[in-house]
Amino acid sequence: MSLDDSGRLVIDITTQAKFRGQFVMQHPDLKQYMSRLVPPAHLETHFSLELLWSASTWEGPEQAWRATSTYSLPDYTGEYKLELMACTAPQAQAYAAVDPPACMPHHPQAFPLPLAIQQSHRPVPLVYTLNTVFQLLNTPNLFLQDPREVDNLQVRKAVFFTCINKCYKKIRLLIERREDLIFIPIVCV
Repeated sequence: MSLDDSGRLVIDITTQAKFRGQFVMQHPDLKQYMSRLVPPAHLETHFSLELLWSASTWEGPEQAWRATSTYSLPDYTGEYKLELMACTAPQAQAYAAVDPPACMPHHPQAFPLPLAIQQSHRPVPLVYTLNTVFQLLNTPNLFLQDPREVDNLQVRKAVFFTCINKCYKKIRLLIERREDLIFIPIVCV
């Protein structure tokens, strides 16, 4: 059992027939029936059942099935019924991979499948915007000021350098969360 990326329940099932024949999804001789996974009555979802693989034999073949819920639910706990259509083959009949299978279909047989699985809700993260400004300045006074008090014109004047100027660098992170504005200085000299 697992949950896919959408939160839908995926159940992988392996069966082995205890009769001469195979389980089939459906058969034209019994069109009104098909194999299916029936969820508990209190769950508002259905399951799609598919036959993934079947051994090429009539003698107790192993088969792989996958059932996937149509909706995502927080709690899938309950008593499920796996209804599989048995299709029997006579002793003298050799196996042949044909569609539909050359066998005698029977009404679906129900197998109880108790499951207990719940999924937790993922927390919704707060949304922040991160505005990063990297500044190289040549004046220590401007370097030490609060960025909310610095005029952009002052910064433009303080970015001209000569070979003998000392360089002050600062990375300024302004994190906005709704109306709040937080200043986090990261200083490198």
